[in-house]
Formats: sequence, structure tokens, C-alpha cells
Amino acid sequence: MAAIIKHAVISGAGSGIGQAIARALYLQGASLTLLDLHLDSHAISTIIGSKKQGDDDRVQSYELDIRHSESVWEVVSGAVAKAGSIDFAINCAGINITAPFEEVSSTDFSAVIDINLKGSCHFSAAVLPHMRAGSHLALIASMGGLLANYAYSAYSSSKFAVVGLAEVLRMEYAPKGIGVSVICPPEVPTPMVEKEMLSMHPVQRALKDTAGVVTIDELVSYVLERTWRRRRFLVIPGRRARLSYYLSRLIPKSWMHFYTDAVIRRVLKRHQRA
Repeated sequence: MAAIIKHAVISGAGSGIGQAIARALYLQGASLTLLDLHLDSHAISTIIGSKKQGDDDRVQSYELDIRHSESVWEVVSGAVAKAGSIDFAINCAGINITAPFEEVSSTDFSAVIDINLKGSCHFSAAVLPHMRAGSHLALIASMGGLLANYAYSAYSSSKFAVVGLAEVLRMEYAPKGIGVSVICPPEVPTPMVEKEMLSMHPVQRALKDTAGVVTIDELVSYVLERTWRRRRFLVIPGRRARLSYYLSRLIPKSWMHFYTDAVIRRVLKRHQRA
């Protein structure tokens, strides 16, 4: 049986997956260090309930930009001085700017890389020195980091790279007894995804449907079970998502291209008629 999480650090805790994981860990009795660009009183109350943050010494919250490595390092070091070494750390901070490649500005492309990939690097660099044998680091990637999707040039580039980063960290920190996981969920109904759906390309929608949808509660339960308790490296919530991934590993790449190209042609033809 896995040890109890005494101190957890969660980035992106102001909403979505990060907030839901923080709430679950708080209910389990963990002390929390919450990081996000914006952390208002509503976000904190969603995590800790009716208590006021000042009345609960188990919770520290800090507003910071994950793109600034020095800020992340300083905040995490200060949090450790108050709450002790880190048992569990999960980076949930991320953005998604989706559009056909020719419509993505270099500024937007860089922003996705800076937050999703470099942010994962900055977070890892800040927490790992404060972790010891038995601790666990988890990085949120995406199914878009395992299987590319239409209009995902920036997002998939960043998330494929997060998977690669996690692979290297797993190898380097396994001898120290520190576990590493990378989490690749399919579509999850979070504020970021709801915003994405407002302008989602129909081809992107059709391809995403292949991997299905998981609820936030299903994701949290599965992630904590597979990362902290079972120490698995690759964590894919959702049966349809796992099936899609493993089929992609078994089926020749040319066959996968044939399938996706057929879907793209069909959807574009239907869209042009509409």
C-alpha cells in the first residue's frame, strides 16, 4: 500500500484538472501548495470548502507565471520550508491554441510551447530537488501528445515533447527512488476544453471523438490510482482512449494515415457542402 501523501504541489490549481486533483488530495488530508496564474477566493473555496484559507495551515497558494523559472523555484522552495519535503507533485498548467497551421501566429505557437513544455520543465526543476525516495512527479500531457490531431500543430508539438521529457526524467530519477508519470487524457470537460469547443474545427472534432470523453471525477480517481498508488509511467484515462492508443501502436503507420485521411476527406467534403 502506498504511503500517505503529506505534502503535494499542484500547478494549474485554479481550475479544471488541477483544481479537481487538489480537492481530492485535500479531502485525503494532504497539505497543499497551490500554484496558478490566478487563484481567487472562489477557486480556493472550491478546493477547501467552507473554510477560509487563513484558517487552514494545510493550504498555501501562490499566483505565478509557470513560464518564469526563477519565480517557480523561489515559490516552491518557500513552500517546502513551511510544509516539508514534497511527496507528490503534478503539473497541470497548460493552454491550448488550436487552428490550422497556416493560421497559427508565431507568437501563439511560442506561447503554447512556453507554457506547456517549458512550464513542465520549470515545474520539474523546482520540485525534484525537494523530493526523496518514494516521492512521485506527474506531468499532464494529452492524447494529443500520443496521437496528433488536425489543427493541433502547436499543442501536439508541446505535448509530444512533454511525453519525451517525462521519459527522460523517469530514467534519471528511478535510481533515486522517485517515480515519474505522464498523464495523457482524452477530452475532459474543463474550462479550457469548453473554450476550445467554441471554435473547434470539424475535422478536429471528428478525430477527437475516436478517443472518447472522460469526466473530471473519472480522471481524478484514475490518475491518483495509477500515479501515486501503482507508480505507472504512462497513464491514459478512459477505455476508448487507451484502445485508440494501443491500436495505434499495433497498426502500421501507413494504415493509420489511410484512416485519418479518409476521415479528413469525408468531414471536409461535408463541411464544404454545408
